[in-house]
Order: sequence, then C-alpha cells, then structure tokens
Amino acid sequence: MVRTEHDIRAALLTLVPDPATDASVIEAVHCKIARRRTVARTTVIAASAAAVGVGVAASLVLAISPSTGHLRHPQRTYVSAPFELRTLAKVAAVQPEFHPPGPGQYWYFETRSAGGSCVKPINPHEGFGFYQNCYIHVLSVVQTQTWIPADGSGRVRNTIISQRFASPRDRAHWLAAGRPHRNFFPADLRYREHELSIGSTGLGKLPTNPAKLAKVIDRRRYENGPPGPAEDFTQVADLLRFANASPALRAAAFKVGARIPGVKARDTVSFHGVTGAAIAFTSPASPHSVFPGSHGTYELIFDRATSMLKAEVRTVIKAGKILDINWVTYLTSGLVNSINSAPGQ
Repeated sequence: MVRTEHDIRAALLTLVPDPATDASVIEAVHCKIARRRTVARTTVIAASAAAVGVGVAASLVLAISPSTGHLRHPQRTYVSAPFELRTLAKVAAVQPEFHPPGPGQYWYFETRSAGGSCVKPINPHEGFGFYQNCYIHVLSVVQTQTWIPADGSGRVRNTIISQRFASPRDRAHWLAAGRPHRNFFPADLRYREHELSIGSTGLGKLPTNPAKLAKVIDRRRYENGPPGPAEDFTQVADLLRFANASPALRAAAFKVGARIPGVKARDTVSFHGVTGAAIAFTSPASPHSVFPGSHGTYELIFDRATSMLKAEVRTVIKAGKILDINWVTYLTSGLVNSINSAPGQ
C-alpha cells in the first residue's frame, strides 16, 4: 500500500542522527545538488532533467511538494547498512563490463525527475534562483531520454509529465505577468561531437582496492568538496551513478560506503515505480541554508539483482515536517542501434 505523509515523516525521521552522538556530520547534502553529475556528464544540457543545476532558469532544485513523492514500504524493516552495502558490492563485482557504443550504436538512458524552476525573477539582473529572487515558481516532473554515440554527439528529448504552480500566489503572479512561457525544457535537443559524454573520464585510474579508494575520496583527490562523512557519501553516490564505472570500481565504492559513519539502510523501498534497497545519509543544514534548523536526507535506491542505482531522493525535514522533496529515477539504459529507439524496441 502507499503510505501516508505521516508514515513518510515517521520513517525519514528515524534516519536523523542525534547531534550529541554524531557531531561529525556536516553540510546538508541537499545543498550540494548544484554540482552533482548524472550518468551523462555534459557541458551544455542545462535544460535536461538529467543535468540538474541550481540558479539556472531550466534547473531542477529542491522544491517539489511532499504530495508528489509517495514512499511505499512492503517491509518496514531496518537492516545493517554495512551488511546491505557489502551485499550490493558482491552483486556489483559479478556484473558485466560496460561496453561503449560501437559504429552505428548509441548509449541510451532514460530518467524521470521532479523539481522546481523559476519562470520569472523579481530582479532579472540577479538570475533565476528558485528560493531567492523568484516571482513565479513552477514545479515539474520531466522524463528525459538521451542518445550518445561514440563521438560524444547525440540527442536529448524532454517530455513534461506534469507541471503546476508551486502555490496559488504563483499562479496569480503568472496571470498578472501576462502568462509568460512556463516550459524551460526544450522538447528535442541535438548536440555535436564531444558535447556529450558517457559517465566520467578518469575512472580507470581510480583504485579498486576499497582501502585505497577510501583514501582517494577522503582526501578529495577525485572530486573536490568539504571534509566529512556527508561529502564522502555523496562522492560514493557519484561513482555508483556513472554508467562506465567498472564492476570492480563499483564494488569498491559500495565497500567504501559501508565504512562511512552515519549511513543507514532500510529494507525494500518502492518509489515512483522503482523498487530496491535503500541507503541513506542524514545531516543538518548549515546556518546559511535556505532551511536553517532542518535536516537533509539523501537516499539512494539500488536494484538488488544488478546493484544498479534506480533512484535518488533528497528530502528536507524540520520539526517533523517534510519541507521539500527532490527526486530522480533511472528507468532504463543500454545500447541501441537508432537515435530514435529505446532498449527492447
């Protein structure tokens, strides 16, 4: 059954650490979404739901209504996070190697994501920030399909599944502004050579020994970032998201995640059509956060049969109330022989 908002709050609140016993947790993970990369790291897809960035008119940020996210827990069981992650590591280690597209082939992946955008800023000279300087807020659920051949060119197609104003006041502002265009997600984009990329470069140079990989992450030698377990968890998530990460590297990343203090696991979780093992990290927001005094939970959902990342859910909680939910689900991926087809077609 689909659980109520009260059940969601109760489940997520159990993941909030006790500051008295876990003082090492730092900057809330939900504030980092501006620099996080998805399976296709690009330099140009600002309008793609797979390329999230705060402060851009077409970007998705933490702004979806709690009513948009429904968590379903067939078993309300909490399990050992290290055990769950080590189990996923064993599954990852035996998966097939990633094969890049050959002649006439495309790497295809499809996502569905939810978040907010600013249609009209208060002061145009200060940008389109959703939380500051925004006169009209819109919430969208967008499906994104991406095709990338070996030369890094390709196609990105966005389909708006649903869209609404964040509040009645935003709709009133929209009417007063003369009904400006609300769609910042171009329906069909084409890219030239090297404008798109599959996964991340340099993964082959990373160690597959968990202890050595943990040092690389802890010392921020692969990605920059502040110190602390919240950033460690985020960087592990980045490695597990990349399509071109080898089975050995993914297995090592899971084992590094098992060592991070504060990581928790729930048993089977279903979210917007995907089901799997849920791994989460919760940390308090910084004093400069949009939601001071809140906690941000970053939850990853993995397919137990393949170890692949199926969803990411970022939730902001304050005083027992869910303030914001932002999410992305990874629906399907694989090699196809046409820029118009999907796997299985």
